[in-house]
Amino acid sequence: MEKWPSGLEDALTHVPLLARVPRGVAGRTVETMVEAYDVMATCLDLAGITARHTHFARSFLPQLQGAAPDADRAAFAEAGYNVYEPQCFEPPMQSLLYGRKAALQNDRPETISRAAMIRTQTAKLILRPQSQSELYDLSADPRELRNLWGEAGAAGLQQSLQLRLLEWFVNTTGVAPRDRDQRGSPQFYPPVSMPATDLAAILDR
Repeated sequence: MEKWPSGLEDALTHVPLLARVPRGVAGRTVETMVEAYDVMATCLDLAGITARHTHFARSFLPQLQGAAPDADRAAFAEAGYNVYEPQCFEPPMQSLLYGRKAALQNDRPETISRAAMIRTQTAKLILRPQSQSELYDLSADPRELRNLWGEAGAAGLQQSLQLRLLEWFVNTTGVAPRDRDQRGSPQFYPPVSMPATDLAAILDR
């Protein structure tokens, strides 16, 4: 299946993960959401190393060692381009198959619009502009044949997934450096160890 720039179907995003690790439980199958960069956090966990950078990966070492699956875990993904990013579109080509694909991107850029996804064990939400969003109840519709976006009966599910996706963006967007700026700081920039009474005195000036 050829990848589409804003495609977030399970055929593209669901990658089976096989792991053989020290102290792991042999023959164990875990049905839970993990993400590709969770492998990094798991490797650090196995090695007993603490990351020196801010990241949002989550180790799944407990599950490898026999812990119960985390049923509330979700996977997030982003895809696509904005209409003002034509430099990212595939260039025109003569190939019969790929030529049509590239032509569609350039002639109708809204078809590869930016998208963000949250997928849980039982549901999937894909936010897209121009009323192209998608919502699926994977328990009842594992093949994603019925888009529930905007349906009154799915309003609660839609709202909860939208809120969770929003919280993910808020928490993972714009990471501050871990070290303080070594240049001269203004007087109101307190050191970490400054007592609360000294800080209050500065703020009262």
